[in-house]
Amino acid sequence: MAILVSIFPVLLWTMMAFQANLLQAKGIQVLPPVNFTLTVSALAEVLLQWKPNPDQEEKNYTIRYDVEIMTPERDEYDTKKTCSTRVTVLHNGFSARIRTLLLYTNSQIKSNWVTAKLQAPPGAVETSVTNLSCVIYTAINNTASLHCTWLAGKAAPEDTKYFLFYRYNNYTDECQEYSKDKWERNIGCRFSNTYIKTSETDEVIVIHVNGSSNGTAIKPFEQIFDQNAILQVLPPVNFTLTVSALAEVLLQWKPNPDQEEKNYTIRYDVEIMTPERDEYDTKKTCSTRVTVLHNGFSARIRTLLLYTNSQIKSNWVTAKLQAPPGAVETSVTNLSCVIYTAINNTASLHCAWLAGKAAPEDTKYFLFYRYNNYTDECQEYSKDKWERNIGCRFSNTYIKTSETDEVIVIHINGSSNGTAIKPFEQIFNQNAIQKVNPPRNVTMSLKQNNLLVKWEMPASSFLKECFKYELNIYNWKMGYKQILETELNSFSLRIDDTCRYSIQIRANHQSWCTEGFWSDWTEPLYIGSTLVTLANVGSAEDNWVNFSLLVCGELIRHELAYVNELFVRQLRDRTPVTSVKLLLLTSELNLAKWNYSCKSGLKNLSPIAAFVLR
Repeated sequence: MAILVSIFPVLLWTMMAFQANLLQAKGIQVLPPVNFTLTVSALAEVLLQWKPNPDQEEKNYTIRYDVEIMTPERDEYDTKKTCSTRVTVLHNGFSARIRTLLLYTNSQIKSNWVTAKLQAPPGAVETSVTNLSCVIYTAINNTASLHCTWLAGKAAPEDTKYFLFYRYNNYTDECQEYSKDKWERNIGCRFSNTYIKTSETDEVIVIHVNGSSNGTAIKPFEQIFDQNAILQVLPPVNFTLTVSALAEVLLQWKPNPDQEEKNYTIRYDVEIMTPERDEYDTKKTCSTRVTVLHNGFSARIRTLLLYTNSQIKSNWVTAKLQAPPGAVETSVTNLSCVIYTAINNTASLHCAWLAGKAAPEDTKYFLFYRYNNYTDECQEYSKDKWERNIGCRFSNTYIKTSETDEVIVIHINGSSNGTAIKPFEQIFNQNAIQKVNPPRNVTMSLKQNNLLVKWEMPASSFLKECFKYELNIYNWKMGYKQILETELNSFSLRIDDTCRYSIQIRANHQSWCTEGFWSDWTEPLYIGSTLVTLANVGSAEDNWVNFSLLVCGELIRHELAYVNELFVRQLRDRTPVTSVKLLLLTSELNLAKWNYSCKSGLKNLSPIAAFVLR
């Protein structure tokens, strides 16, 4: 198969050559066109014309023409016509060639080439303009102005006069309004009104610049621009930034009054530069951003003109809000806040912070919070040793704990007699700082060593599917605990009924409901053997301490009783003093050993504790 694929083009070419030879054997000759001419028909436009060879027989054959452009840019095509128009720059000349193409069934026979050439216009080297650029400005009334600039050629004399012409379709016009360089040479042109239709999308604009000088021939220059590529989009106007609320800035602007919107879609690129970089686009002429403003704010916008599959952008327009005044390191640090939710679904807000390193002792901090359109100032502060506010409590707030995607803005400013205190802002996700309530109505039941724990979801406006739970199960006999996780409202566990257990539960939101702070542990519930009697109040850690103290106290009591018995025995038997000292030393060593065991925990105490409790 690979061999057949590789030889197929060879076979096809051989067959076509055979058919061509067959036609030539029949006396059929393909003759080149005649009267091939090139004519400059407009600025940067050349007309190619020719005639069929009068001696060429056309009967039963199809006649076409191969056209090959050689300069200024190589291109080739075929046509059945006897003329062709090319839009191309001509300041470097133009050359082309053509030939007859005779088509017969699956074969074709080509004539010899016929060539024609346009010489490059005269002019000294490096006298033509350079760096030509043009821009189209569009007005609301659909009129377009054209602005072009260029540099004089390196070898252009000081007395050079440049003249610019533009062509759009069949319209040609010469510039009447020039800008000049220091030698009074034209280096820019402005057409206030043109024939250009900005509603068109596929047209080109030809720019032709020639010149004159008393002693030097100035070489002309041409350039062809895609109309939409040089269409100038005008930037918005009246761009302003306004602080509309705590940590909220309003961006506003207006469309450029000279920008035409007909047949185009106008949008705006918005780029936030500080405090955090972000970018987006909008069709509106305003935008609101929630962001901290204590370090200032800056943004820029530009017009975005959309047509077909392309887009054109204007220049940027920038605006800035300065950072509010204040001495360095006088603003608060380590700000943290927590939301507590009551059973009636009301929320309280608690915040704490540290005074800035450079904040004077007489600094007074003031906290404000904003939730949606509600703003409130703190009235209940906690203070440090210098009576500076370092904490705040709102017993009642506008915060709706049922919401999931809202933010809470905290703003803290301050004052001092001798120093400007810099403000500070922080934005919290509402659910991320919400302290979840503990689970409710926890119950336990034990049946044939199977422990079943049940509870109800915390007091909350969230659905029960939003919660996850942790169980803290402590085995008092073995002296270890387990932390188990579940998403259900019950948990079953097989236990050793000879051991005593304490159970505590806490809750938090699932990640898809925005995880907050874990709730407090529920009060411990106890189940199992009561061989070890402890107070069933307080946390598991408190009970462990009580148990350790109980065991250690019992050991010490036994040792003291033993020492007392030794003294009585030695007095009765009148044992030498050195023997008494030796016994006392042995007792002290035992006490030291047991003291170490008490500090090491239940694991080390377990053999001794078993002895005491036996």
